[in-house]
Amino acid sequence: MSGDDSADPASAKPSGTDYWQSFAAAFVAGIVSFATLPLTPAIFSALLSALAIWIARVDLERLIIPDLANIAVAALGLTFILIETPADARVEELSDALMRGIAAGGLLFLVRLAFQRLAGKEGLGLGDVKLMAAGAVILSWASLPYALVMAAVAAILVVVLRGFSKGAWLDRETEIPFGAFLAPAIWAAFLLEQLALL
Repeated sequence: MSGDDSADPASAKPSGTDYWQSFAAAFVAGIVSFATLPLTPAIFSALLSALAIWIARVDLERLIIPDLANIAVAALGLTFILIETPADARVEELSDALMRGIAAGGLLFLVRLAFQRLAGKEGLGLGDVKLMAAGAVILSWASLPYALVMAAVAAILVVVLRGFSKGAWLDRETEIPFGAFLAPAIWAAFLLEQLALL
């Protein structure tokens, strides 16, 4: 989101180079997915990475996360559950996925409310809350905290590096597109989980 730079990311128009970079990132993520995972998880990992890159690109440019993107992430998670879960365990797993979505989205919503109350301004957008809820569908209880921590650490690192390189440090008016970090973190957590590394 916008800081002290003269250019406002919310109004910045993407260049052809930006689109090629996004395509290249999705291509690399797809290669990593198919090189490391069995076919079905690899397909879902590649699709999730493409959604994550789309979400990150839009959030960086416009400071919003499209509802359609969040719906797509949730739908991808539900489809993965239906395919990967034995028929006699699907109802239980779908119920568990719903609980994960409510818990993860509810947690970020409480953080949003607490920040608004303490700082008097919006700290997290509803798009971030909905993205966390959608991502929780495809993740497990164990991998959810990792996704959130990876996103937070990445956002902090970018802010710090930006501050050192441009001398533009955070103030009360500085906005950060958290979805641009959360979406890739959800994909990374899913990939690591499927590799049994989480």
